[in-house]
Amino acid sequence: MDEGEGILGVRNEEWEKIIAEFKEPLMMIDGPLKMANLFAQTMANAKSAELDVKIPLGAEEWAEVVFARWFELMGKIAKASGARNRLLDRELYEPLSDNSPDWAEGLTLEDLPRILDDDEVDYIPDVDDSSEILEGLYGPFGDEPGMMFGLSEMETKKLERRLSGQYNRLFPVKLVLRTAASLIASRDEYKFIGQEDGEYEYEEILLEDLRKECLKVAQYAKSRFKWIDARARSGISMGERLSVGLPDRKGEAKKVRKQAERFVSQFVGSVRNKGQGLPFELGLLSVDDEGEVLFTENGVRFMLLSNPLFDTLDAWRDGESFSEEEKLFLIKMIHRNVPDEFAFMQQLVGWIGDGHDRPKMIEEKISAEYGSNVTETSLVRSGTLARMIELGLVSRIQSGRNVTYSLTENGKRLRSN
Repeated sequence: MDEGEGILGVRNEEWEKIIAEFKEPLMMIDGPLKMANLFAQTMANAKSAELDVKIPLGAEEWAEVVFARWFELMGKIAKASGARNRLLDRELYEPLSDNSPDWAEGLTLEDLPRILDDDEVDYIPDVDDSSEILEGLYGPFGDEPGMMFGLSEMETKKLERRLSGQYNRLFPVKLVLRTAASLIASRDEYKFIGQEDGEYEYEEILLEDLRKECLKVAQYAKSRFKWIDARARSGISMGERLSVGLPDRKGEAKKVRKQAERFVSQFVGSVRNKGQGLPFELGLLSVDDEGEVLFTENGVRFMLLSNPLFDTLDAWRDGESFSEEEKLFLIKMIHRNVPDEFAFMQQLVGWIGDGHDRPKMIEEKISAEYGSNVTETSLVRSGTLARMIELGLVSRIQSGRNVTYSLTENGKRLRSN
């Protein structure tokens, strides 16, 4: 240990700050802890001597409460000292600075627990596939919507059964999943004295906490993208393009609040309507009635796919926010968990392939098919096609004020299925 460092490698000044923060609870528990220790030791001595002594259950329960509070306090101090990796608090940094952390720090594949590489395969348990390993890293897993509720074959022609048109971007889902992975990887684990090794309970990751952390990451990322654009001085606003859907960090207060609420409600999840929110509707995350957030197995698998924006520099070259593998995975998740949305996407590629390739023409087809009003029709058309462009199924061509849509090769394949 270097000179000037304290317990766990934390420098003495930092350690003193941590202890100062917990000074009051440490002082309050000092006396009860001494009594509880004396009680436990005396009880152990009595049992060892096989003495026939009555032990009040109330006293035993009181000692258990004191010990539990002490261990909880030690866990908090250990976490504050850096014993477990934690998500970088981006509110502490100015994104428009050379010395500030990278927007994705702590959220790249190199930063997160993942299955070992092939040359480390000797350390992987002997299992049929990687499911058990993934659950050990990020579990326990929750259920996808189709598994929880059962998807009925009896469908009505209602646009509400599909993804909301307000979900005009899919990339924020990747940001939410990487943030959730960081929180889960650094959560506390609890084991009980006397139980076998490997039997743990985990600290809950609550939806409200996930919303707060994702908002910090998203706002910092958008500001950092703008900073990258400014430094490039190329006249190409690639960062602005890639940050669509992310909320501003600064600006007019009312606008900032509105963007923040929209982001956490739509791209993370609604606290009031649990299960509503893009990651949950796609079956990548799960949430229970108490607000505890869990990964689904497919959510972990998608989260761990390499991403051109998080993990490489490819996005800054070609503007693609997803790899081809990620796009295919998302299409499969839509098919699996939002089948009406998948069917609607097939309708759209059919209409575009038949020559109904202008916004007005497509909106007329939607209105005639579903009886939706003008506002709803426009929102559904713009939101769905924006997602399909991001998935590489449709291209948008603009000539002056005229917009035309065309099918990509993947879009043509979707139409033929």
